[in-house]
Amino acid sequence: MSDHGFKTGRILDFPTRFIGVRTPFVYFVMSPWFKKKYARAYQILLVNQDRISTASDFHETLVDLITLEHITAEAIQAREQDLAMLTSLPRGISQFLPIPLSRTSRMAGVEDHWRRIGVPFLSFKDTKAVSWAVLCREQQEISTTDPAVVEVTTFGLDFINSILAKFPECTVLSLARVKNARIVASMKKKTNDTKSCSRLPLVILHLMRQSCGKRMGRGTFLASGTIERTNLYGNQSHCIEDKDTRAVCYCKDLIS
Repeated sequence: MSDHGFKTGRILDFPTRFIGVRTPFVYFVMSPWFKKKYARAYQILLVNQDRISTASDFHETLVDLITLEHITAEAIQAREQDLAMLTSLPRGISQFLPIPLSRTSRMAGVEDHWRRIGVPFLSFKDTKAVSWAVLCREQQEISTTDPAVVEVTTFGLDFINSILAKFPECTVLSLARVKNARIVASMKKKTNDTKSCSRLPLVILHLMRQSCGKRMGRGTFLASGTIERTNLYGNQSHCIEDKDTRAVCYCKDLIS
């Protein structure tokens, strides 16, 4: 299994840069005896390869693999009935249980930040192009001088600096330029919910960040998801220990 694809480097300049980060892979290789003894569980596993799944599901699958009595044909049948009776799906569903087609990425606990890109890619099952639900948002490149881009970029920079304000050891960041920007459409066509994201090269850090804001009204934004660091920061944040802030901190003692 993998946790994600490339998160830094020149590959981020390509249109497919967001796919690897959002679609880690998991390969199951089952022995012949397993396929025979736990035939029902194995058949469900094959079906689930085209369903929305997350690391939480993988955890539940591992639990089943260390308690194999949970995946006998009789046990699977009983668990399927229990799952069908629930009013809401659990966050984690074992891959040996049928993951409902009706399950959405939001129902699976996938944050909006990780499901906003809309691009086709290849299915491992039959190598035909499919549109993966976790990458379900269409996007369109727009001018970096578009008023919406200027607006959301200002918000993004202010948001990052508001985080850094709690750490006096870190310097205040300033904007060098916006390299590119895109509008990401909402899944609900009847709304005007749009997002504008920009990669921000920051002057002092000589690096790029990606910052995204969700438009809530006239000039009002709400931070959506996490801040993605697009290059390695090495020792730049050695002066603090907060793991969530280290990606955006440049220690003042490094400024000559």
